[in-house]
Amino acid sequence: MFVMKKTQVILFDFGGTLDSDGVDWFTRIYLNAAGQIGLIDREAFDKCAKQAADGIAELDDTPQLNIDQTARRICEHIYVEMNQDNGFGSDWHEKVSKWNPNETAEKFITQAHACLKRNLDILHQLSHNFRLGCISNNWGNTAGWCRQFQLDRYLETIIDSTVVGAVKPDKTIFQAALNELQVSPDKCAYVGDKYDYDVLGAHAVGMTPVWLTNDNGDSCDADNLSVVPRRIKQLPDLIAMNWQ
Repeated sequence: MFVMKKTQVILFDFGGTLDSDGVDWFTRIYLNAAGQIGLIDREAFDKCAKQAADGIAELDDTPQLNIDQTARRICEHIYVEMNQDNGFGSDWHEKVSKWNPNETAEKFITQAHACLKRNLDILHQLSHNFRLGCISNNWGNTAGWCRQFQLDRYLETIIDSTVVGAVKPDKTIFQAALNELQVSPDKCAYVGDKYDYDVLGAHAVGMTPVWLTNDNGDSCDADNLSVVPRRIKQLPDLIAMNWQ
C-alpha cells in the first residue's frame, strides 16, 4: 500500500472519472443499450464501440464537438457498426434493431451533466489546497469539455492524447502535464478509473495513483495487483483523504 508523500498536485482522468463515478463510456452505453433490448455479447459490443471510436477520430470536426454532441455521435456510430454484417448472428441483429441510440445518448448526457456539476464543486474545494489538472485519452476535445462545464477555472493544465500524440499509459502523456506544471511526479497524485491506463501509467512515471472503482466492472483481479493503489468510490471521497 502506498504511503502518501506531500502531495501538491492532483491530476484527473476525464471520461469515467470527472463525468462518472468510475464507469467508462463504453460500459455506460452498453448497460443502457442492454437495459433497452436485453443482454448482448459484451465482447462483440466493445469491438463495435472501438471501431466507432476509431471512426469518429478521423472526422475533422470531432475535436470541436462538446460532450453532448460527442455522446450522440459515438452512440450513432456504434449503432451503425452493430448493424454491419459482422457475423454475430441473427439474435444479435434482432436485438440491435430495437436499440434506440438517441435515447441512450440523452440518458448518458443527463447523467454526465449531473456528475460534472457535482464534481465542479469538488474541484473548487480541492483547489484551496492543491494544484489541479486533467490528463485524458480523448478525441482532442478535453479542453473544450472542461470549458463547457467551467472545470477549466480550477485546472492549471489540460492534456489530451490527440493533442500531444500519446495515449495513456504511455509515460509521454503524463510527462506533458509534469512539464507544464514544472513539478516532480512524487508531488502528484493521479485519479482515474482504469487500472491498466491510469493506475499503472501514473505509477510508472512516479505519481501516486488513486483508483476510482465504483461498480466499474474492471476485469483486473483486485487480489493480485502488481500495483496496489489508494481506492475511492466517488470524487467527493478525496476531500476526506489523508494526503500526507
